[in-house]
Amino acid sequence: MTLASRAAQRDETLRDLARMRHDLATAEAGTARLTQESAGLTARQAGLEEMRDRLREALASLHRDEEARQGALVEVQEARAAAQETIRQLEETLRTRRREEGELAEEIAALGTKRSELKTAMTHLEQGLWEDQNVSLPELRERFTESTWEVEAAQAELEELRAKLLELGPANLGALEEYQALCQRHEFLTSQATDLTSSVASLRQAIAEINRTITTLFDSTLTTVNRHFDHYWRRLIGGGSAELRLVEPGEGEEAEEPGVEMLLRIPGKRATVLSLLSGGECALAALALLLALFTTRPSPFCVLDEVDAPLDDVNVERFVTLLREMSQASQFIVISHNKRTMEAANILYGITMEEEGASKVISVRMKAAA
Repeated sequence: MTLASRAAQRDETLRDLARMRHDLATAEAGTARLTQESAGLTARQAGLEEMRDRLREALASLHRDEEARQGALVEVQEARAAAQETIRQLEETLRTRRREEGELAEEIAALGTKRSELKTAMTHLEQGLWEDQNVSLPELRERFTESTWEVEAAQAELEELRAKLLELGPANLGALEEYQALCQRHEFLTSQATDLTSSVASLRQAIAEINRTITTLFDSTLTTVNRHFDHYWRRLIGGGSAELRLVEPGEGEEAEEPGVEMLLRIPGKRATVLSLLSGGECALAALALLLALFTTRPSPFCVLDEVDAPLDDVNVERFVTLLREMSQASQFIVISHNKRTMEAANILYGITMEEEGASKVISVRMKAAA
């Protein structure tokens, strides 16, 4: 082998060595880039952990507000909608990150393969240099320095790799865990919303059942009271008719709220309402209603305070007759100044003041006195 051929072979070896060094630098730069991406992913994971803590705080707040079911239901529904939107966004982000991670994995695998090939080639070159030139690679490095164009090319490639790294952005390695956590929260919120909806439906059903029971009992009681009211009105007034009528808002005498209205008819007159009757007639109507309620739900005794004050003698007689009939089942305590009413009593209690500031009770058994 001539000197010229050996020199040409050496130059070719040096060029190969320069290319391999350039490829090695590229591989190391790729490794550094991946290390930086890993740091970015770590920061992203910390952000996701902070978001997870915020979500846990929101979940604790939902537990505290669980007692206000109706309001909590609205909040849960809104939170569920927000979680669904977040999950949709995260799913899109996850698909993007997985695609990017796949590309990075392929690039890392390619760089690893290339690095292995370069190391193998460098080993072969070192062996060839030693066999052909009787010189080692460190000695060859001391003899030659990198040319200017190699440095510029390496710098340009480094800038290009940095630009690609910025375009890729940080990879979200915790996106899968975040997605799973949000899915669990979505399932929990959905379960809570279902439970609240079921509870509200059960409460509404119970309220409707109670309302039906109340309406049935009220209608039944009103019918019974109406029958007794008409009966006692006829007895007290000497004929006519009486009716309790339900009124809706805007009807009858009370326009503000619903209630019960008396529709009364006196013998020889047209039916009218309570406000158009005289004082005595109003007293008889009130007494008839009181006796009707008492008959519907009787009690051991009944206290009447001067109910006969506005009544004339005829109506007092009717009133006394009713008291005698009803006193067979209950005891009536009547406060009265009417002599006819006092004559009908079994026991008469009088209060007198013989001395100033001292009251005295006098009792008389009317049957014994008679």
